[in-house]
Amino acid sequence: GSILSMTGTPQDLIDPSQLPVDPTTCKPVYPHQYLRVNTIFEVARAAGMRTAWSDKHPAYEILNGPSGTGVQDLFTPEINSQASVAGSDWTNDNALTQIYDSYKVQAVLNEIHGYDHSGTIKVGEPAIFGMNFQTVSTAEKLPSGGYMADGVTPSPLLAGALDYINAKVGQMLSELNLNNTVVILSAKHGQSPNDPAKLTRIDDGAIIDALNAAWTKAGHSGDLVAFSIDDDGMYMWLNDRSQAAADFAKTFLLGYSGTGNDITGKPKAFTQSGLSTVYAGAAAAAYFHITAGDTVGNQRVPDLVGIAQVGTVYTGKKAKIAEHGGANPQDRNVPIVVSGGNVHPSVNTGQVETTQIAPTILEILGLNPQSLQAVQEEGTQVLPLSASGSAGSEQFIVSFTSAQPGQGRVYFGSGPGCNGLVAIATQDSGAGTTSHTVTVHGNDLPGSVGDNGIIPGATYWYETVTVTSSGQVIDNNSGLCYQVTVPKG
Repeated sequence: GSILSMTGTPQDLIDPSQLPVDPTTCKPVYPHQYLRVNTIFEVARAAGMRTAWSDKHPAYEILNGPSGTGVQDLFTPEINSQASVAGSDWTNDNALTQIYDSYKVQAVLNEIHGYDHSGTIKVGEPAIFGMNFQTVSTAEKLPSGGYMADGVTPSPLLAGALDYINAKVGQMLSELNLNNTVVILSAKHGQSPNDPAKLTRIDDGAIIDALNAAWTKAGHSGDLVAFSIDDDGMYMWLNDRSQAAADFAKTFLLGYSGTGNDITGKPKAFTQSGLSTVYAGAAAAAYFHITAGDTVGNQRVPDLVGIAQVGTVYTGKKAKIAEHGGANPQDRNVPIVVSGGNVHPSVNTGQVETTQIAPTILEILGLNPQSLQAVQEEGTQVLPLSASGSAGSEQFIVSFTSAQPGQGRVYFGSGPGCNGLVAIATQDSGAGTTSHTVTVHGNDLPGSVGDNGIIPGATYWYETVTVTSSGQVIDNNSGLCYQVTVPKG
């Protein structure tokens, strides 16, 4: 059958026998259960909005959040599954990666038209939906891809991948109503190195074997390394989680030298295990802002964090020319483009974080960014966007309650009565609850009258609407609507 016919509940595809087991309940632990804070998808669903997403692994069901139900339609064809070419997955040939990504593009197009990802069930257009592209990622990592010798000019393979992405993004934009839709384009990460001359491939397996042998030689029993993730950084968990063991591993890694290979596959010497800095034990926890009293955080944090020298890629083979997962600028520096709706064209050259995208999405939807627990804990700000035709400081506030939890909205206009309620205010600080406070400063969802802001001294008529999981609940004062006069000055 068609790949698009795959399930929208990827947790059903995960073999529970392959998952870790909670020692307290003896039940398997799914990816979403690792999260300790909610996701934007859960916040949107609590406000009665539909959610969808498409990504590259069923393990991305982590997006569901702690509730396990954040994304109603989560399409996750496995990118490392076997493609139509025998013996090859979708990542080994960029043409195959483009075919793979095109399935997810079609899923988004189906959702734009109000269907589920398969295009067979009419469910309505989601409030939050989107996808992950893999085409540029593989074009940056394949031997025939990456960048030219100057480290800036894309190779023909990478240039073709960028052209493909440009065409597919354009296809999605052409199907959207950009008057009431905001599109955010960014990246999870970059790749390192861009300069092919800086590449040093290092077999991390050999390093781990040598570290375990040194641990045994020092009089300890069993392997020191329990698990390690090494791409262009090194994250290592130890069987002995003491500070002394972490310090032993740090000293070994920074003293280990050997021979890897360069962009052509020729031998290339390396020092310090290809690392520039190593954080061990308490320092590794502090690197991730884990405090001493955070029991769960300390159970999960790596015992060692190795920051790679620029150009280091951990692999036992000679095919990969770049990787991600480290802390080098080429890994972390990515653009963020926000367009559509009432976002005014501008360029902000200041530093922002991709973590700011989540609260920005909620604000765009008229939901309270403080509904995200991570925003409360970390103080994450929304992106500094410029709004076109935005209102001034004039506003009025409407507070009301509802029988069911949901997102509060205020439909308003110049009246009289319930005539001409053509503008909508969505900024509800109580979204997801039964107590709503909506700040009305203009039309959040541009309609026939645009967004003219709130005029001092003017009288507005309005009704309240609560968007719940079972539909909209309207209070229009028995057909008379409510009214408010905005003070002058």
